[in-house]
Amino acid sequence: MQHQPQQKIFADPLTKNQIDYKSVYTSCFPMVRSMVLKHGGTTDDARDIFQDSILVLFQNSAREQFHLTVSNCTYLYSIARNKWLKHVRDTGKITSLEMSGDHSDGSDGYYDDQKRERQRLLVKHLNLLNDRCRKILKHFFEGVPGEEIAQTMDFSSYEYYRVAKNRCTEGLKQSMQKDRAFNELM
Repeated sequence: MQHQPQQKIFADPLTKNQIDYKSVYTSCFPMVRSMVLKHGGTTDDARDIFQDSILVLFQNSAREQFHLTVSNCTYLYSIARNKWLKHVRDTGKITSLEMSGDHSDGSDGYYDDQKRERQRLLVKHLNLLNDRCRKILKHFFEGVPGEEIAQTMDFSSYEYYRVAKNRCTEGLKQSMQKDRAFNELM
């Protein structure tokens, strides 16, 4: 089913009515809740993130130059996803490495279970690393460019970042290989 982009669902502050909010909530919240729950959050977290996302949409739609080119749900989902990633980053705990839009239908249940177990093992050992290594690898796994990580984390050069990342990766690898579950999953 193809979604038609909706322009300015909250176009005029005087015409914002409860029906708009309710229809957006009932049609879009389940997607956001699913994403947050899938990545270590709670339903309350999802509600908070969704409300923040609605506020961003509300604020952006009040701007004259704002034109929504995707469905309301897609826009809200992307805002919520970014807010959830920021929340995870700010709390310093890695809850999941796959924040993609992959919505598996479960047809490969066995392989999905193995994948989830491998992820749990990886996350368990990532959380055992020191703060610095955890942050470096978290950014790396999220696809943040190395140069940006080096700058954000105040490395004196990109090369120093690469050395630190390699040491952290090696420490993670050694830690995982000592885990009995590692051999069972591999």
